[in-house]
Order: sequence, then structure tokens, then C-alpha cells
Amino acid sequence: MHLLRDLHARKEAHTGAAGVVAWAQAVRVVHVFQFVLIAGLSAANNLAERSIRPLVVIRKISGGSRNAEGTKTRMALASLFET
Repeated sequence: MHLLRDLHARKEAHTGAAGVVAWAQAVRVVHVFQFVLIAGLSAANNLAERSIRPLVVIRKISGGSRNAEGTKTRMALASLFET
């Protein structure tokens, strides 16, 4: 994580709009490629996708929630039952 800490420490060196954009892009790249910095971290998000797939299938089969409150309730229940 030294790379990310170094990027944050050098933020002040980037002045002007172009420098700020370049710094922000560098931080994003470091966040995306955490699997390079952390041994054993998978580069794919397959595990996360597989864990939410049953919920997505249920939502699709049932026609989804009809309103925002229904969606909020369904997600809260799913979170409760999964933890």
C-alpha cells in the first residue's frame, strides 16, 4: 500500500486542472490493480458476481420490486439472511 500512500503524499505537487486529473487517474489505476499489490487477491470479480446471482435471478423471476420501498425491503432482507 506504499504506492497509494505515496500518491496521496504527492497530491500537492500536481497543480492546475491537468495535474489534478492526472493525479486522480493514477489513484484510480492503483485502486483497480490492487490484485498486483496484494498477494492472493483475485484479479476477477467472479466470486462477488456468483454470490449475488441468486438474488438477481429471484428478482428477475418475480418481476422485480414494484417501487423503491419494495426494493429497499427486499435488499434489506437479502442482506439479513446472507449475514
